[in-house]
Amino acid sequence: MRPIREAIQKKRAAGPSRGLRLLLYRFIMVLLLMAAILSTLMATGVLSHPAHQLSGTLDIQQRNTYAALDSQMDALTAQSMAMSEKLGKELDVFLAAKGIAFDELNNNPDTIAELEKRLYTPLSNTLGAASCSGIFFGLNVTANTSLPNAEDFRAGLYLRYSGLQPTVASE
Repeated sequence: MRPIREAIQKKRAAGPSRGLRLLLYRFIMVLLLMAAILSTLMATGVLSHPAHQLSGTLDIQQRNTYAALDSQMDALTAQSMAMSEKLGKELDVFLAAKGIAFDELNNNPDTIAELEKRLYTPLSNTLGAASCSGIFFGLNVTANTSLPNAEDFRAGLYLRYSGLQPTVASE
């Protein structure tokens, strides 16, 4: 048993065999050759073409998205101006019919509620025709000016689509 152990220890002390060293040398050469080929392809731009193409495609997509959003914002702005004009006329007709000034709506919750009911129909019609999910208006009046922080509370109406049915939230 002792001669076998001595043979194994001599083999280990001698270092790696020539075959193993030759295999390691060839492996390193293949790696260097692959690195040289990859470097050449990258330097000539063969591998960077898809990245350049992706960059161009994303730039075009960004411009198209911006144009679509800009167009939608223009349409919503025009619709909001038309709605504001319509609601302003309705408000003027309501105040004239009641014979009161706008400031007299403060501390008058029944009149505020009546005005909100009157403005519901044009607001709902605008929501049905507009390309948005919600619509609102606010009045610079409050039902009770004696409350703490009454200057923070305002009357108004907010409609939004919830599923397929519009829902109402008031002051």
